[in-house]
Amino acid sequence: MWKEIASGQAKLFFACKANPLSSILKRAGVGFDVASSGELSQVLSIGGAR
Repeated sequence: MWKEIASGQAKLFFACKANPLSSILKRAGVGFDVASSGELSQVLSIGGAR
């Protein structure tokens, strides 16, 4: 798995439900897995792309 991540063949996603603090989400540096409209709104409010 790490080989695929390092080569760019895999992408990492952070589950917002795991820790929804905006300060954590801003530093994650990965994609986001959202399960609700509230989580989506939070990600978009910190600059996450659609």
